[in-house]
Amino acid sequence: MDKKELLIKVLLLGSSGQVGFELNNSLKPFFNLKLVNRSDINLQDFERLDSIIEKFSPDVIINAIAYTDVDKAESDSNEAFRVNADLVQHLAEMAKLKDALLLHYSTDYVFDGYFGGSYTEESRVNPLSVYGKSKLLGEESIIRSGCKYLIFRTCWVYSERRKNFLLTMINAFRTKEFINVVDDQIGTPTSSNLISELTLNCLKKIFYQDTSLNEVIGIYNMTAKGETSWHGFAVSIFERLKSLGYKDMKTNSINQISSDEYLLPAKRPKNSKLSTAKIIETFGTDILNWEHYSNDLLEKIVANTE
Repeated sequence: MDKKELLIKVLLLGSSGQVGFELNNSLKPFFNLKLVNRSDINLQDFERLDSIIEKFSPDVIINAIAYTDVDKAESDSNEAFRVNADLVQHLAEMAKLKDALLLHYSTDYVFDGYFGGSYTEESRVNPLSVYGKSKLLGEESIIRSGCKYLIFRTCWVYSERRKNFLLTMINAFRTKEFINVVDDQIGTPTSSNLISELTLNCLKKIFYQDTSLNEVIGIYNMTAKGETSWHGFAVSIFERLKSLGYKDMKTNSINQISSDEYLLPAKRPKNSKLSTAKIIETFGTDILNWEHYSNDLLEKIVANTE
């Protein structure tokens, strides 16, 4: 381990979440890492957070805290905006004050999904839900603050922790003879492990490989490659589990349904495809098709159940 690497101080907020947990594992061999969980922060009063930042004096602040319950946000908008906008604005102001790089994760939900192709970082934003609006306001707060920042827009995030589509499907396969899954929403399943590895790559390029920070500040799409529907993702999970000899499955039918047949409080974008050309060109990242990452995780999950 290069001693220089431990001189770079990284404050990681949300270290117990889906993305934060993987970030902790990826970053700790390379940086002086301090972890802060959401329970450590009073969202009504940022005094404790300010004290942590003052004392640690980070070079990088990574915000992996987010209100991610898309449907609950429709009736709990105050909390969604408090976490996804107010907290982010405060972090941006502190980053500006301390001359720290702020790294923040956003979402495909800032788009309305009516565009036919893949969204770039310059595509017009028009969120349909409270969640999407709160995340967009967070982005805008960062940009207005004048701090140094990297905003990473992700899509359909899953992991072996917390609540996500992949784990929901595995549980459904165990308990239901048939399941209905939406087939008219398109996006890219993206593992939290990929997000953490791409984040590490970007930080190493900036701090250890002479990439100019001022030249790379901005918004980047951060997803796996390829695309599928929620139904396609479900079928892929099912087939991979079968190929691995996973026997604890009751399901024998995965039915395609439309979004109109599966009504939820929050409206989703029907097209969540994000172009990753910018992050690949800027940071020289190596990104594979989404099935590569989901298959690897399923193999790990099955191995842990044996």
